[in-house]
Amino acid sequence: MHYDLKNDIFNKLIALHLKKGTPIGSKILKKIYFRQLADSTIRLYLKRLVLENYLMNINKGSGRIPTDKGWKYYLEINVNKVNINNWGNLNKYSLMELIEVVADKFNICYLLENKTKLIEGGFEYVVRNVELEDKNKLIELFRFFKEVKKYINKILEKDDIKVLIGGELKLAKSSLFSVLGLRKREHKIIFVGVKRLNYPVVYNLLDKIIKKRL
Repeated sequence: MHYDLKNDIFNKLIALHLKKGTPIGSKILKKIYFRQLADSTIRLYLKRLVLENYLMNINKGSGRIPTDKGWKYYLEINVNKVNINNWGNLNKYSLMELIEVVADKFNICYLLENKTKLIEGGFEYVVRNVELEDKNKLIELFRFFKEVKKYINKILEKDDIKVLIGGELKLAKSSLFSVLGLRKREHKIIFVGVKRLNYPVVYNLLDKIIKKRL
């Protein structure tokens, strides 16, 4: 099987970014994952990823983070590699318990709507994100959540899973946040959070576990 070093470096950078919530540079990538590679080789691939608009530089020398396009690419190349069996027996949870488990694990809030009820929650989880330590950013997220709630039917127009990252969702302050949604008949579930999210795993949980409960 062909080994794709560029994608490996990209995936490892995102793994560290998911864990630390900070820009990631070549030095920490080499120290943790790529001791056999020269610094110049890692920097070359990171430069390519920036030129292809999968990564962006924050400040000179401070490292890189994924762009909106990069997060979508991360989902695309990893969505079929996720093994949710590692999560154990998820069938023991009710639908609401399962949504809470996912929200807690990934620091996201949620909205569940059907013909008879509308339930929202997870706000105690989403505030854990380092991106929301600034009170103004937290206020922006809550305002964004209200917009998502208002336009839920437009966002989830048909039975499908929808992933909208940053500027894809044309709502106020949407460039800062992300939405993963699932519609099945009259049931609609939306997760809302910062863009730093393990999209392949959450997508698979929506597709293979939560969808079956609706």
